[in-house]
Amino acid sequence: MDGLTRYSGVASQRIGAYNPSNDMVWTITDYSAVTSGLRYRIEVWCRTSSGLSGKAKLIGNWFNNDMVSKGSFEGSPQLVSNSNWVLLVARGVCPPMPETNNRGRLQVELRAEITAGCVWFDQAWCGLDNQEEDPLPSITHLTVTPQTLSTRFNWANSSGAECTGTKIVYRTDRYPLTDSDGTLLADVPGEPGTASMYVHQNQTFGQRYYYGFFAHSEGGASLSRPQFATAVGSDFTKPTTPVITDEGDYTWSSDTLSASWTSTDPESGIAGYRYAVGTTRGGTDVVGWTDIGTVTSITKSGLNLKPGTKYWFTVKSQNGAGLWSSQGYSDGITAVKNCTTIAEAKAIADGIPVRLSGIVSAAGVFGDGAYLQQSDRSAGIKLEGSVSSLIEGQTVTVIGTLSTANGERKLVNVVVQ
Repeated sequence: MDGLTRYSGVASQRIGAYNPSNDMVWTITDYSAVTSGLRYRIEVWCRTSSGLSGKAKLIGNWFNNDMVSKGSFEGSPQLVSNSNWVLLVARGVCPPMPETNNRGRLQVELRAEITAGCVWFDQAWCGLDNQEEDPLPSITHLTVTPQTLSTRFNWANSSGAECTGTKIVYRTDRYPLTDSDGTLLADVPGEPGTASMYVHQNQTFGQRYYYGFFAHSEGGASLSRPQFATAVGSDFTKPTTPVITDEGDYTWSSDTLSASWTSTDPESGIAGYRYAVGTTRGGTDVVGWTDIGTVTSITKSGLNLKPGTKYWFTVKSQNGAGLWSSQGYSDGITAVKNCTTIAEAKAIADGIPVRLSGIVSAAGVFGDGAYLQQSDRSAGIKLEGSVSSLIEGQTVTVIGTLSTANGERKLVNVVVQ
């Protein structure tokens, strides 16, 4: 409660997000003030702040004179003023209390069941209800189950003998107060007291819906007071696992890696990505987890890439509901040393992959390979690997791993680019 804050100068009471210590409980009646079998009415005006997530509630609690609970009943919206104040009304029959001569107490509880925003309450009232009983009782046992972009409702149909079904009406700005005050979602047939179910599908993510459930007789001759529910279009499914594409099998940059990816979420969309780079699949030892917004590619420079080391990108996506996808992985890219001359390559230790350009010589002369020579014929090196397609005199660029056999330097596992 915040008794110092009023709404527009009105002597109203502001209540923030609900927890057991800040609901406003008003014991409006004294000992022996209510009588079993009589019907009572409580009401209060309320107004919610912008950015509200939840609802205001009016609850009547029955107690005997020894403060033993005897049940409760809840209010529902009955009237909306032109200044957007809403009148909540609750009606209930005092239950039997033989242990205290069928006399007891009625406690009024005002509650803001919200996680954000606040609710103002004003002009609470309690007294005997002289209004005639509804011609048709309302539905009971209404439950709301959120699903991905849909909401399932379960309820027990009106116990009235004339009941033939329930109309569900909704709005997106406030609760509908009559069966024509909003969009008709469904008219679900059902016999008195039986269980019914309906699913509101194709909801908009993040949109709040306000529902009114109206039991009716054949042809709508009789209509119950509404029961209310609210739901928000939700997303409980993860985005698809990102599919990542790097620059290929090899990179000859000494400090830069690049990758791009795709991921989708048809329900709430992609809100952002995180990526990491490591020397193992899923590793983060090169670049730790980094938020990158909604872009779908990255060129990361300033790295210290080591020839012969393989690097993997890992990416995960987050949807509009805050759910993270499973991690996606690239297939790995190996850093190689880019050499400008064959002599430079020969000076590097065995086991290091290098990239070289030159002119093919002795192609087909040796059954197990060919030779690559410098354009000025100043140096040459033997090639072993996928070199059968090489043609004498052809200028090519190759990638291979340095090795030594019988004192001769060579490149093995050669791939022609």
